[in-house]
Amino acid sequence: MRGVLSVLPAAFLVGITACGSTGPGQRVSLSFSTQGPVAAVGSDALTITKAEVVLRKVELEGATNSCVSDPPPPSGSPAVSEGTDDGDEGETECEEFKAGPFRLELPLDGIEAVVTVDIPTGSYHEVEFQIHKVNASDVDFASANPDFVGKSIRVEGTFNGQPFVYETDLEVEQEVELEPPLVVTETTATNLTIRVDLSAWFKTATGSLIDPATANTGGVNQSLVALNIRRSFHAFEDQDRDGEDH
Repeated sequence: MRGVLSVLPAAFLVGITACGSTGPGQRVSLSFSTQGPVAAVGSDALTITKAEVVLRKVELEGATNSCVSDPPPPSGSPAVSEGTDDGDEGETECEEFKAGPFRLELPLDGIEAVVTVDIPTGSYHEVEFQIHKVNASDVDFASANPDFVGKSIRVEGTFNGQPFVYETDLEVEQEVELEPPLVVTETTATNLTIRVDLSAWFKTATGSLIDPATANTGGVNQSLVALNIRRSFHAFEDQDRDGEDH
């Protein structure tokens, strides 16, 4: 199984804001897992052999704080601890894994940790991140990843035995609720897993499989798959790091 860290570029930046924290932090790892790289419905069969997505700016929003999203830093700029306030007492920024952008090869078997940082103690009810289309402003990243310019996601595999490549320029901010909230204490390190249902990307509302090639730009299923992708992310505390929400 290929490690996720092996696909992160040198420009990968990590920072953590500490505003509003009332106590010391604890180590929290951010991991990704998937389900459904192989699916069969009726006479149709889908096998995903590789799935890559470009992400930036992963944030945790506190259960009692208001999240004020600042623009991500330019690629290649240093990470900082900002600790700014939006002007209202008791309302502070999110605690942030700050990355940007980075190319992530989703693990098709098991779970892979992307990064581990210190998070201030507290309760967090939402994880936010951006699916990012690589553009001209991503100078260093685009130079290192020319095959991803103008794209945010690429999937390879077979549909009914025929090879396919699916690519999209989808650019959207995802907000995924944590139920129950992620609780960071002073004594116990923890893990936050973002799980992606890959098979759901290429299904109709009735559960039938579709040919991923028909979802490329201009294809009849372009909008359907874009919507499916947005709905496919699930986040949860995963203390035993098995990639499952128990």
